[in-house]
Formats: sequence, C-alpha cells, structure tokens
Amino acid sequence: MATIIDQIRLRIRDAVKSGNPEKDVLRFLLSKFQTQNAETDEQCIACIRSVINANKAAIESTRKEVAERNVEVPQSYFDKLLAENAVLEVFLPVMLTNKQIMKMILENEETARNVLSAANEGVATGIAMKLLKANKAFVDGNDVKLAVK
Repeated sequence: MATIIDQIRLRIRDAVKSGNPEKDVLRFLLSKFQTQNAETDEQCIACIRSVINANKAAIESTRKEVAERNVEVPQSYFDKLLAENAVLEVFLPVMLTNKQIMKMILENEETARNVLSAANEGVATGIAMKLLKANKAFVDGNDVKLAVK
C-alpha cells in the first residue's frame, strides 16, 4: 500500500496534468512534511490534522472578528479554507465514533476497570487513549473525553 506521501505525489502529478487547483494545497502539504520531518504515515496524519485545525481556527477567529468589529470578509476566503480542508481530509483515516470508542474500552476489562476507578476525567481519558493508541485506533481526543464521562 502506498504511503500518504506517495499518494500526495500522485495526486499532485494528476492535478498538474489536469490543471486542478488542489495542486497548490498538496504542494504546501508536502513542504510542511519536509519542514516537520514527517516521514511515517502517523507523522503525516498529525501534520495534516494540524493544517486542518489551523484552517478551522482561522475560520472561527475571522467569523468572530467579523461579528465583533462588523468588518467584511469575502465569502471566498472561507470557501478557500473549507476547500483546502476537503482536499486534506481525504488523506485522514476514518475516525472511530463515540460508540466504537466506548465498545473498545468496555471490551478490555482492565482498561474499563481503570477508567471507572480513575481519580478524574483527565486520568480516565489518558488510560483510554493508551488503549486506543496501542490498537492503532484513530480517534479525536475530544471524542475519547466524551466517551469516558
């Protein structure tokens, strides 16, 4: 199976041939991998998530700024960031749902017992994350936090 970096290089080649503007986002992503020394798929996934989260934060802060200061920002700005995220999300693995997370925790008796007896929510989340990472499950930390509540 091709690595994420290989998949991105192929998509760049195809985008260049067809004139697809996604080539710019993908080239940016490859350069981000190089500057962060991301070589494994796990490192690339973390890098992709950070770019997506930065785009989401930019959208949120800009919307807040628009509301507070009554300034105008063209819709194309938001559309561009959302389109970038759509291109990037293709390379992310499917995340487990809350139900799937809870099922994994409950199926492991020791982890379930430790989560239930944890001193606080943060410790419980950490215990659950340890199990999920050991099983190479792709999860959002906020979903794990909700699942252990």
